[in-house]
Amino acid sequence: MPSWYAKAAMQATLSMLPRRQRLNRVFQKHVTHSLDLTDDYLLGRWERAQAHVEGWRKYGTSRRPGEGFVAVEVGTGWFPITSVGMILCGAERVRTFDSQPLTDRPTVLAAMQAFDRLIRDGAIDPPNEVGRERLALALSEPEGREGHELLALLGVDINIRDPRHTGLPDGSTDLVVSTSALEHIPPEPLTRLMTELRRITATGGVMSHVIDMADHYAQRDADINRFNFLRYSERHWKLYNNPLHYQNRLRISDYRDIFVDTGWEIVAEDDYSRPAKELRAIPVHSDFDRYSEEDLLVTAATVVCRRA
Repeated sequence: MPSWYAKAAMQATLSMLPRRQRLNRVFQKHVTHSLDLTDDYLLGRWERAQAHVEGWRKYGTSRRPGEGFVAVEVGTGWFPITSVGMILCGAERVRTFDSQPLTDRPTVLAAMQAFDRLIRDGAIDPPNEVGRERLALALSEPEGREGHELLALLGVDINIRDPRHTGLPDGSTDLVVSTSALEHIPPEPLTRLMTELRRITATGGVMSHVIDMADHYAQRDADINRFNFLRYSERHWKLYNNPLHYQNRLRISDYRDIFVDTGWEIVAEDDYSRPAKELRAIPVHSDFDRYSEEDLLVTAATVVCRRA
């Protein structure tokens, strides 16, 4: 397994080439093997999709006729697991946004077939019968259909565009979600995104975000811990922070401030912190002196906000 230095250098090189996303896909699939769709990965994402929906059911006050709701996902990623999961949890329609066309027919079909197999095996028990029926319909005759066509049969619309400019009507959405996406957005664009999400969310609607604030390079390099990127100044970090694997290094207090400043009410937060000895094992750069140790120790959080 290459060290994080090698991965950073490789992705920095790829980011300067034409068709960089396609090349990065080959690199991640055949070198880092981070694009293997395992049952554990799908089940983890399924649990998060359920948690997003549960956040809306618990804290949301926007309701439409019937039990269905309209959802928006920020960051489709390689596999549309969260979007499909929300359909299986009762979403009437899901609109998913990504600035890059990462999802294609093979990844869509792989995700849908994995869901179908795990449902038949009893590992997944979707609460919505309509969602099950849509999945069965989409898989009944998949030949000749592109990925976006298969998802459309489920009620999922893929949008390849900047989610800061969704083009959706005001108040047209009940639930907005993201899973490990916000940490890849720079602070200023992130603020504009939250403003746009508030615009399209109905009064009483909810947004639910799973945020991974750990150094993502630590996922593939056991020689560094999840706080490794905090040792670098902003200027130094730019040497490693390539466009294909951008990490904003914001801490939980930064996200809270952005949410509140853009008109959201935080109604629930579940933080996960690493042991203090891991943070103290590295020389944290003075750029992070303004944060408390408690703030820095949070490496993951689920935050639910409501549009007041």
